[in-house]
Amino acid sequence: MLNLGKKGETFFVSESSSSFMTQITRLSLGDHEREPKAFILDIPARHGEPGLTPPESWLDKWEKYAAAGCVKNWIDDAAGRGFFYLAVGSLGQIFRINPDELPEKITYSELVAHPNALVAWGLHRLGGMRFHPSSGLLFAVQPEMGEVIAVDPAQPGNYHFQPPVVRGLRMPTCVRFSQDSEKMYVCSSADGVVWEVEGFLT
Repeated sequence: MLNLGKKGETFFVSESSSSFMTQITRLSLGDHEREPKAFILDIPARHGEPGLTPPESWLDKWEKYAAAGCVKNWIDDAAGRGFFYLAVGSLGQIFRINPDELPEKITYSELVAHPNALVAWGLHRLGGMRFHPSSGLLFAVQPEMGEVIAVDPAQPGNYHFQPPVVRGLRMPTCVRFSQDSEKMYVCSSADGVVWEVEGFLT
């Protein structure tokens, strides 16, 4: 859940609309008569975290889906500018979402065509991501590749051939930074460890 509204009045939440589609819904608090409104529709989904929980191991045929196939597929920009980043991990895409620049309801297909929304494409399947405030870069994990890649939202482009800043990990799923932003922490679910990384900005 993200709160991008004034005085905590507006929240955006992701939810499953079907087995293979998800959506982002807008919630307005303080007015109990207002129903939740769909904001971004028909976002492609996929099975969560491949390789960690194979379908045959799911109890009662339970299936996990997420808009980006990860546990942290959309984040705010960490600078209070009123927009957030959305990863459509199954397609290797990252979008910059500014609610003030978009219609009240938009589909994924319309979002792709919207100017200035798509900031990165050509990526491998994505896991969690995090905004690095001092550099202005987004760092996202590519679990199946064992990598962390840096994306510059100010320079939208195809990142298919962009070398990663970290490689050689087993199924990394999320990334965080120290309070001084000098160290990166990457969790590796396959190993059950958290890696501390330095020098990732050089």
